[in-house]
Amino acid sequence: MLLSSLLPALLLSLSLCKGTSAIETPPLEQGVELPGGDKTCPDTWFVPRGANGECECGYSFDGVVSCDEETKEVRVLDCYCITFDSTSNKTVVGECFVNCVNVSKSYYDYMYHPVPRDLVGGDDNNSVCGYLHRTGTLCGQCMHNYYRAAYSYTFHCIYCEESQWLLYIVVAYVPLTFFIILILVFRVSVVSPKLYGTISMLQTLASPLNIRVVQEAATYVGSVHLLAEVFLAAMSIWNLDFFRNVMPDNVCLRINSLQLLALDYLIAVYPMIVTVVAFFILQLHYHGFGPVLLICRPFQRMFARFRQGWNLHTSLIDAFITFYVLSTTKILHVSVSILSSVQLRDAKGNNRGYYWYEDASIKLFSSIHKPYAILAISVLLLFIILPIALLVGYQFSGCQICLTKTRIKGRVLEEFMYSFNKYYKNGSGGTRDCR
Repeated sequence: MLLSSLLPALLLSLSLCKGTSAIETPPLEQGVELPGGDKTCPDTWFVPRGANGECECGYSFDGVVSCDEETKEVRVLDCYCITFDSTSNKTVVGECFVNCVNVSKSYYDYMYHPVPRDLVGGDDNNSVCGYLHRTGTLCGQCMHNYYRAAYSYTFHCIYCEESQWLLYIVVAYVPLTFFIILILVFRVSVVSPKLYGTISMLQTLASPLNIRVVQEAATYVGSVHLLAEVFLAAMSIWNLDFFRNVMPDNVCLRINSLQLLALDYLIAVYPMIVTVVAFFILQLHYHGFGPVLLICRPFQRMFARFRQGWNLHTSLIDAFITFYVLSTTKILHVSVSILSSVQLRDAKGNNRGYYWYEDASIKLFSSIHKPYAILAISVLLLFIILPIALLVGYQFSGCQICLTKTRIKGRVLEEFMYSFNKYYKNGSGGTRDCR
């Protein structure tokens, strides 16, 4: 069951943040002189070829770059960028997530974007990325005093004078806190047969990739824009995102894209942390811990009414499992986004290294990227790989013996495993086990 819920999320995350290839070409001086004549090629992408020295397109890269031999205009395929890398003095061509606007066409349709003629040695790629308030290799960085909008599915860079942490906490964590309370009070369990398939479908439809596609497409059909946003906002709740797709891109934290992605880990684990803290407070209350009894004394009458038809202990465990299942989609998306790469190649196809997909100026596992890569791998191991191994191996006696000897197996673990599988466990009394 858990594997089937992770599969669509993983596929969608990979489709959004897949490793891609970029190709570097030697820089061509503006106005290349032809041999034996005074003619010059009008664009950096054209080179003199043939006996007559005609200006022809230098590199096309299987249709990624298109040159018009008559108008001498250069265009680049949708979802690709041509930028100048000042550090290597190269003109770079590669997949570029900020230049994708082909959502209104079919997969097999092609859309090309014009490339400025003053690209090589230009004003830090402002002629290519300036309208996006971006700069750098493949438009991966925001301009000075511009930062990527926080709590947004888009990659827009907004002007930012000061950080707005209080606004970020209000829009990101306050609705999530009320959601946690509702899950506890109404004892909602997404692993139940009635909700499991529905929630899995909603999580897939409200993935960041699909939301970005719908947001871009809605700009072409204004009449359904609001309806689409409301519909996606309702579904995004099950990805622990509230109002993210309807929030204007005006929340700024003055931090880079890697740090923004890492903040989403806190949103993913926040509900689980709250339920764990509440569980320990409940245990301390049951054991008569003085400070906890003093804090809970004003609520004793309310708790007494709830206890008649509400098992708080079981509800906390069920809530933890529910939030764990909901968090896996966000954890997978953030981890794959941090670890995704773009491969730089020269014109001869030689590999020049791997760089971060969202900012090709950051080399993969460099001093800037390494801490976040280690964090992503650690989170994947702790929240994805280890729980799956435990759920699969727990049914075997050898695993239970190992857990007993290491003193990991206890009442809490047994209750967790039972709560996770109780809707599907019918293997008692010699019947078939369908977990």
